Order: sequence, then C-alpha cells, then structure tokens
Amino acid sequence: MALSSILFDGHGTLRSGWRFLIFTVLVVFAGGPAAFAAYAALSFLFPEGPGIAVSLTVNSVVSAATALLAGWVCARYLEHLPFRSLGAAFTKGWLKNLVTGILLG
Repeated sequence: MALSSILFDGHGTLRSGWRFLIFTVLVVFAGGPAAFAAYAALSFLFPEGPGIAVSLTVNSVVSAATALLAGWVCARYLEHLPFRSLGAAFTKGWLKNLVTGILLG
C-alpha cells in the first residue's frame, strides 16, 4: 500500500480523516492562544474577576469564532468551498438569527 493511497483517495482529494485531523489541530492550536487572550482581557476589564455568565459567554464566543475560522480555512484550502458552506453566511437578517440562536442556546 502506497503512502499516497493512505493520504489521498482515487480522485486526488485528501481523505476525510486527514481533513478532520487538520481541522482539529487548527482549532486546538488557534483556540489556546485565543482563549488565553480572552482571559487576559477579562482579567484586565474585571480586576476582581468576571462572573460565571461573562466567562462562559466569552468562552463560547471565542470557541465559536475559532471553529468558524478553522472551518473556513479547511473549507477554502482543502475542499475549495466558500465560507457560506459552513452555514454561517452574512445574509439578510444574519444578526437577528445569531442573537436568537445564542439566546435559545
């Protein structure tokens, strides 16, 4: 079995397991510094310590942004898909839908 058949399928596309691994590595290595920066900003803004609600909200926003960024990079460079393929396109009413989803979530 050749190494190329382990990495690529018959069409020359990177196999889905490798694409998933790349996405996961991007999220982990981008998410760590992003979470650290958010924690540092919260510590600066709230010297006594932020509340649980603020911490969880910031953590959720940072995690979602990191996953969207990694998803966009993988979709664009590994699968040649547009940003809207992630289901997060900036269409009419996107902000209302985002806020509704956050509140319901």
